[in-house]
Amino acid sequence: MDELIQPMGIAGDDAESTHACQVLRQQRSTLHQALSRRSHLLLNKQPA
Repeated sequence: MDELIQPMGIAGDDAESTHACQVLRQQRSTLHQALSRRSHLLLNKQPA
């Protein structure tokens, strides 16, 4: 979880840091999509 504490602009040009940033971006995107889908389902269950 240490990666999340680091400032996003700190990664260097080396492939490992770039890959780590890409992975974090992808995980964040996937998590956001999952949360959006779950929120949508929860909202739809509630009476209007």
